[in-house]
Amino acid sequence: TFMQKHVDCWDGRSWSWYGDGGFAVFHGEDAAPMSVLSMASIVNYLPVFNMTQNELRPENDVRLRIGMHYGTCVYQQDVNKITSPDMKITGDVEKYAAEPNSVALTDALHRLLPDEVRKRFELSTEYNGSRVYKYYP
Repeated sequence: TFMQKHVDCWDGRSWSWYGDGGFAVFHGEDAAPMSVLSMASIVNYLPVFNMTQNELRPENDVRLRIGMHYGTCVYQQDVNKITSPDMKITGDVEKYAAEPNSVALTDALHRLLPDEVRKRFELSTEYNGSRVYKYYP
């Protein structure tokens, strides 16, 4: 899938995809910028995808809400069984703070980004005591 290609390109791993959502995981010293660049590349590519690969009716463009957070979890062989409080925060940011065709991320991730990446995000709202920053292509 086009999303898998964008995750792989930035050295991420897709752990689970279900319905219209899923988790991509990045680790290592460059995990923060690589994860954000991966998700930004996905929302930036959406118009091209909708023009060339979207098999839905023309009026039904694919639109994505992407929520991101920096945190931890304990790895299990069956990645569909992995859960953690940080993964719940990620899902909540997507559900409650992200808008269609945007990337929303918590302050925990935003502060780890290089200045060149961080400046592309605008302070948007607060969720559960954390500032949320958004990127729109």
